[in-house]
Amino acid sequence: MDRRNGLISTRYLMLMAHLILAISCLMAREANVKASLPVHHTAEELHSKDTELIVGVALTISFLFLELITFGTGLTMFCSLTGAYSIMAHASGALLHAYFILDMWDCWLYWWIFGFTACLPFTVDLVAILVNFCLHDVKYKQ
Repeated sequence: MDRRNGLISTRYLMLMAHLILAISCLMAREANVKASLPVHHTAEELHSKDTELIVGVALTISFLFLELITFGTGLTMFCSLTGAYSIMAHASGALLHAYFILDMWDCWLYWWIFGFTACLPFTVDLVAILVNFCLHDVKYKQ
């Protein structure tokens, strides 16, 4: 197995691990919501934090699905630099999601996890797609 095939399979595994742990975070959000509230809180504060976490996790899951689609269709499958960055980001995202669930972190930390492990890799994928489509004619006209 050459280096590129190893990157492709590792990237797929990291994407799936990150996606599964994000879905698990959505199902086990109650402890994290309660951990980010003061001891004496109102039902409105509970609902607000719960909604905040649901929105963050839903955005993460949707970005991961979109990245999985761009990867599965082959648009970014063979970009080595994008693949290496995606592997690092999604491996750290899976690890941070596991700690987020197990250690009951505060909800505001989830937005940092979302930004660095879901939003940035998705943006890098979009840039790679745009570069591939914009430079496609330049590469093959020579």
